[in-house]
Amino acid sequence: MFFEDAEKASRVLNIALTSRDRSSENPVPMCGVPYHSAGPYIKKLLEEGYRVAICEQVEEPGKGKKLVAREVVRIYSPGIDYDFEESDRYNYVLSVVRTKRGFGYAYADVSTRRFRGGEAKTWDEIEDVIERISPTEVIVLKDPEEEFSGDDLEERIRRTIRPAVVEKVPFPSDAEFAKKLLREVYGKIDWLENAPCAGVACAGLLKHITRFTFSAEALEAPDADEGARGPVLDASTVRNLELFQTISGEKKGSVYWSLNYAVTPGGRRKLREWLLYPLRDKKRIVERLSGVEELLFQRDVRRRLRDVLSKIPDAERTVSRIMAGTANPQDLARLRTFLQVLPEVKKLLKGVSAPVLLSILQRIAELDDLRDLLERSIVEVPPSHIRDGGVIRAEFDEELRALHEIKEKGGRWIAEFEAREKRRTGIPTLKVGYNRVFGYYIEVTKTHLSKIPPDYERKQTLVGSERFVTRELKEWEEKILHSEERIIEREKEIYEEVVSRVKSRSSDVLETARAISELDVFLSLAEVADRNGFVKPEIVEEPVTEIKNGRHPAMEEMMGRENFIPLDIRVSSDDEQVLIITGPNMAGKSTVLRTAAVIQLLAQAGSFVPASSAVIGIADRIMSRIGASDDITRGRSTFMVEMEETAEILKRASRKSFIILDEIGRGTSTYD
Repeated sequence: MFFEDAEKASRVLNIALTSRDRSSENPVPMCGVPYHSAGPYIKKLLEEGYRVAICEQVEEPGKGKKLVAREVVRIYSPGIDYDFEESDRYNYVLSVVRTKRGFGYAYADVSTRRFRGGEAKTWDEIEDVIERISPTEVIVLKDPEEEFSGDDLEERIRRTIRPAVVEKVPFPSDAEFAKKLLREVYGKIDWLENAPCAGVACAGLLKHITRFTFSAEALEAPDADEGARGPVLDASTVRNLELFQTISGEKKGSVYWSLNYAVTPGGRRKLREWLLYPLRDKKRIVERLSGVEELLFQRDVRRRLRDVLSKIPDAERTVSRIMAGTANPQDLARLRTFLQVLPEVKKLLKGVSAPVLLSILQRIAELDDLRDLLERSIVEVPPSHIRDGGVIRAEFDEELRALHEIKEKGGRWIAEFEAREKRRTGIPTLKVGYNRVFGYYIEVTKTHLSKIPPDYERKQTLVGSERFVTRELKEWEEKILHSEERIIEREKEIYEEVVSRVKSRSSDVLETARAISELDVFLSLAEVADRNGFVKPEIVEEPVTEIKNGRHPAMEEMMGRENFIPLDIRVSSDDEQVLIITGPNMAGKSTVLRTAAVIQLLAQAGSFVPASSAVIGIADRIMSRIGASDDITRGRSTFMVEMEETAEILKRASRKSFIILDEIGRGTSTYD
């Protein structure tokens, strides 16, 4: 890095700032890091809100060339094309647009090719989306010809969340223009026909991501957001129920932490998704429960499946990198590992009967040809880059095998030549060496220079020795170096062919990877049910929740099941619509409320529940108002926050909504 980039990066990365042309009047500031370990440094820059462009040499240096062409080959951005270490989370970039018709939004995770969009009527709904997906980057689309400048929206987003990058991007809010742009890449997308604002947001996001990844294939066609028709959970309920982190910000002690027995990164992401988007459809809930139930009782199958899945890498992200053209040879080795476990997974699933598990089995594609290709072509442990070769097995290609034989023969010839020259000259310290500048040479110490034969041609003089070449050595050098150069060229050609073959099957691989992730969630939920004594809830359409000996999954995990006192709860829209829970401080009132809401949520997500029995009516929303907190940065007192949250509940709730209110209004005495 040079100039201002070097000055900024040296401070952020805590590395030495040096300079080029130190002797000149205006030396150029300069700093750098080793290319092979650049990952952690790039991550640090992204976390500080910077984007990072990677510039590489794109042609080989040749004779007479003073300048070698270089190009920007990749751009890293906090929400785009970067795999965070937290592989159990999606890494979203969000686009938001405001028009006269309302709000449109779209979000995508390039590392898994997920692409979703939706519309919102109010800012509060956009705020819910932001809190729900936690984007690391947000772009505000602004139409130069529209009256809405985007400034107010940009500031609201900055106040709502602190992603590494919030940027305003000019983009026309013309729905027909957006529709045309999306059709060029994906064809007709039915759900967007009646969602013009979402179409603009999707098109703007696609344009933005293409600008950074240089590929329109970076994302699959956008789907409608699962929460577009109003999520079961709003953002405050996700926080209040401590789904993914406790109020103090710890992951340990959250509901997700207590349920997470998934053994793959994709499974952990899918489990988060199931908790964020509980179902409203009884048929789908019952299907999920039947899948969990079958794996719960088939303990041996479950154990063996978990063991097999624990060996696989993050296939979803691996194939996405291959599709985007940013994969390296190690990604192909990871994909090979994934493909190698599929036959065992299919074999273990052969005896299942639950429809949802049979569906997963059918979605696991026959990829034997791809596995065979990668097993035959890629070495067991490939390097991280193709540039120096060593990636393709010699026996995979006839020409490559012949070239390796020449190289190996050359290596043996050099050793024999050195031994022969020692005998011929009588110089015991003579040795044959090689460097990139001079090629192969014969090195002789100065004490033996008198023994040099006349056919030795002086090449270089050093302090204690001299280097020579012979015509015979030059001829073999040409053969060896030509074979090495051609080996690298041929490996690159074969590598591109292999990548192209993988790309042609990428949709099958991606669908298979997603099926495996879903299977991992079923295994995780069956495992936690088995270990912690969860039961299958009865799902009904009527608005009733009846729990016997209910327990909070995270709380009993933290304190020990024997220390948690189970509780009974019955609430119904027909006869017992409101329960008022009283008692002294530290009596467990909040525990009762949270336990009821969490069990309701788990059942609708398709999980068994911590209770001796449970009848769960499907709620259209699970809503909460918990604790006393203010929001002074936006001028809202504790009381104002409570009233706004309560007003929002009253506005959105229906007869089938499940609501918990933990402290409302002021006063804690009995008559209050």
